[in-house]
Amino acid sequence: MKPVQQVNHNAIADLCNWDFKDPENGLFYRKRSLLNTDSHYVFDAMHRYCAGKHRHQHLEGATHFQTPDGIWTTVNRTTFAGWYTDKFCDAILDAYEKHFHAVDSEPVLVSSLLSGRGTMNKTNKCPFCPKWFASEKGMWRNHIPTNHPNEYAASEENKRPKHESDSVSDGDYWETIQGAYVRHHIVPREHLFVPQANDSPFPLTLVGNDRMNSIILEHGEAKQFTDNWRSGDSNRSLDAKWTGTTTFYPRIGVGGMPTADYSNKNERKSD
Repeated sequence: MKPVQQVNHNAIADLCNWDFKDPENGLFYRKRSLLNTDSHYVFDAMHRYCAGKHRHQHLEGATHFQTPDGIWTTVNRTTFAGWYTDKFCDAILDAYEKHFHAVDSEPVLVSSLLSGRGTMNKTNKCPFCPKWFASEKGMWRNHIPTNHPNEYAASEENKRPKHESDSVSDGDYWETIQGAYVRHHIVPREHLFVPQANDSPFPLTLVGNDRMNSIILEHGEAKQFTDNWRSGDSNRSLDAKWTGTTTFYPRIGVGGMPTADYSNKNERKSD
């Protein structure tokens, strides 16, 4: 499971964003769901929290809905909430269509198609076996030393000087999403994330004080809250280890919205 998490994203989706409503009274079902995907296209499309502009129906009791043949029937709301709207399904399919258009120029192994594995995130191919990875750094830090130790020992990657920033926490990475700077936390951590000037791909003076913490605790609970990352307790620890994202927003009037793409800026690029 741990190697899988090195290339996967955890998208938190409130299904009311895709018109998930009670069929009888029309109130929205929030139904917060965790979508684990190795496609950043799916993450970008589906990682959406409710904006809080409408009321929600609690998933308790029963409701009534009309079947395709026109008959009204009774169903528990918890059962009805196990279904998905057409808009939700279409959003996922559209995201995967973008994903596969982005990778369709790469060769696809017949064995991968038959097994249903290895057909996504074709960004970095292992030079020693037919596997693909979203992160070149993750591939060289986690996959190759374990699965190809002799080749790794003789590689230029193993011979290059190591720095403090080469710690295991560098399985995390930066990305820009809709003008915001997003730190993806792949390695479980206890403390909230505070960017440092020596390892941030952007000047800290460009970002405001707001920090959006989108957290998934190790026991599965999802949380999201905004605070001030420049406050005295900004690196406080939580009750359990967590993964997720930390988002920082540009200061209005100071540099404006970012124009450069800082995605994986801290990743070592291949020569």
